[in-house]
Amino acid sequence: MKLALAFLVLFSSPAFADGDFCVQTINSHATAWSSRNAERLEKMANTLKASEPCAAYHFQEIWMSSQFDTFSALPAFQGLKFVYGDRLRNDSSMIGLASAYPGTLLNARSELYPVNDGTFGVEKGFILSDVKLATGQEIFFWNTHTNPRSDTNRISQAIFTADLFLTKEPRALQLPLVLTGDLNDYPDSTELLVLQKVLLLNDSFFDVHGSYQGICTFCSDNPENNEGKNEILDFVLYRSSPTLALTAVSSEVNLKNGVSDHYGVRSTLHFAERAPALRAANDPIVLKRMSDAVAALETAQKDLVKEGGEESVIQRAKELEAMIRDGRLPEHAKDLYRLP
Repeated sequence: MKLALAFLVLFSSPAFADGDFCVQTINSHATAWSSRNAERLEKMANTLKASEPCAAYHFQEIWMSSQFDTFSALPAFQGLKFVYGDRLRNDSSMIGLASAYPGTLLNARSELYPVNDGTFGVEKGFILSDVKLATGQEIFFWNTHTNPRSDTNRISQAIFTADLFLTKEPRALQLPLVLTGDLNDYPDSTELLVLQKVLLLNDSFFDVHGSYQGICTFCSDNPENNEGKNEILDFVLYRSSPTLALTAVSSEVNLKNGVSDHYGVRSTLHFAERAPALRAANDPIVLKRMSDAVAALETAQKDLVKEGGEESVIQRAKELEAMIRDGRLPEHAKDLYRLP
């Protein structure tokens, strides 16, 4: 009888898969005024081809449709499914984002951020892709490039991102989220604070290394960078779902071979399937997460008021703050802060 029970338990338990996948982000610097665009983009593609393949490649500043056509058709990218943000929308704006995946691209959409200032004659926005990895796991990938000149715009764009997932995206909690890009801001900025505390996004590089000491992604030692600055602007952020845990196992600043004025960030995430589980609503960790999210939105509001941000954004941040504090998030997102 004991043997029969053991056999039943062994073969009736669900099989949970686990494994690793990597994510690559890079601001490609293919602008109208930058030099050797075609040469640098091909060199970038060949460098990526020579590395272990990733599950997601996110490129910023592929500004022209003709550049995208040439870039995505390079032999080094054979087998990848590309999407170009400026062909996913019904407008004439340019955001210059391209994403590529070797897995199954289930859906992709692009939007402009509502708060934009047309810096350099272009807008800022995102591509949100629903991708099934080759191993079968489904993940949201968000590729973005936020405003380079305005703190208030970047904070507003982070609030919009939080608002979308908290109130508008019906599968926001069902799927893990990996958000990457050139955020044009620093690890301790209000923009990053909102993304990390309100959406529970983890910084893969920080999780692996514990600090950014001595690190930059926009660096004065890069011959393609003529601004003489050392800044951390590029990130791979991630969040688990109730049924798929993500953990950063490695992260590096790469593509330092003159392919762009930015260096890239490549992070490897470990996934582990699990039975659906949520923390108790009164768990101290849950209450702390909610408190941190409320505090982050309060900080964002103060910064926007101080810097003359748009009143509609300040009001929306205040509404999101109240929804989180009072437990009034929509059904699809109400358990976000109870994730394991």
